[in-house]
Amino acid sequence: GISQGFVGKIASQQTSSSLACTFLRPEIITAKDQQQLGECASGFSAVLNVQAELNGLPKRLSLAHSEACSRIQTDEVTLFVARNGAQARLRCPSFNSAAQIETLKTWLFGPALILSLARHSIYCLHASSIELEGRAYVLIGRSGAGKSTLARAANRPLTDDVSPIGRTELLPHFPQLKLNSGCYPNLAERYPLGGFIHVKRAEAGVESLSAIDAPALLRLLLSHTIATRLLHADELAPHLRWCAALSEQFCGRSAVLSPSNNPSAPAAAAQSALARLSEFARMAA
Repeated sequence: GISQGFVGKIASQQTSSSLACTFLRPEIITAKDQQQLGECASGFSAVLNVQAELNGLPKRLSLAHSEACSRIQTDEVTLFVARNGAQARLRCPSFNSAAQIETLKTWLFGPALILSLARHSIYCLHASSIELEGRAYVLIGRSGAGKSTLARAANRPLTDDVSPIGRTELLPHFPQLKLNSGCYPNLAERYPLGGFIHVKRAEAGVESLSAIDAPALLRLLLSHTIATRLLHADELAPHLRWCAALSEQFCGRSAVLSPSNNPSAPAAAAQSALARLSEFARMAA
């Protein structure tokens, strides 16, 4: 259909086709095609108003679940995502302008893809990631902590801002709209996880690298998973188990990294922190 071709076009620009095409088969459903949504028209739970967690979406979204799918909507757009993660349907006005096309991309590569991945036990973290010693190290931290700066300074950046993670591996091919095709070329389909790095601002401006325990890592994963408010109640326990398993498995290979606070030479500070992190990865390998 229309969006199959459109997703393919976007994917070719992002070097990220495989992830979207493997886990999501979206179709465009216009207001005239109401009858095609019959299987999604009834049996929904009470409507919840949730705060949007994804850039580009309205501040608040209406959310309801049925046995067949989840429904996320605004005044103009309704998105249905199958509970088995196999399909997403977007009902919206016709798209015939650049602004409307951007809205379409935001919905397809936002809640539609992220929910579909979660329903295949692949959760997206608000994090960047880099390759060290053949493994993916996931950089997690608050906005402004420096994780994107570290990722851009690395020899092998893998993801920026959104990092899809399975049970033991990173999937770097997430179609991120803000990236151009030259940002992350020639990436493998999946990378084994090396560990998680909590990037924090340095106290007194001094660079440091310290251990992180399993409970702290668990809290970090829970708080940085994208769009958990869109999950059905019975999907929260699998997500908690996923976070707990990763925390137990990787706490010994994870750390807290604080790059030095050097506004006059941020590139040098990033390279120094990366050198320390590379040594940590070599010792953990």
